[in-house]
Order: sequence, then structure tokens, then C-alpha cells
Amino acid sequence: MSASLILGVAVVVFSLMLVGLILTAREASKWDDPATFKGKDEQK
Repeated sequence: MSASLILGVAVVVFSLMLVGLILTAREASKWDDPATFKGKDEQK
């Protein structure tokens, strides 16, 4: 395998991983609200 092919594959893998991390962070920001509501319900 040539160096340029390996570099191309690395760029594709890195960009897909970055998109996955961004999407996960966006979804995780939505998870925080129900967790706090559950905590308040348990304290009552």
C-alpha cells in the first residue's frame, strides 16, 4: 500500500470518528435533563 492511500484512509477514519464524537456529544447534552429530573424524584 502506498503512503498516499494509507493517508487517505486515515483521514476518512479520523473524520468519521470526529463526526461520531460530535453527534454523541449533542445527544449526551439531551441526556442530562432526564437524569436531573430522576434525581429530584428520588429525593421526594
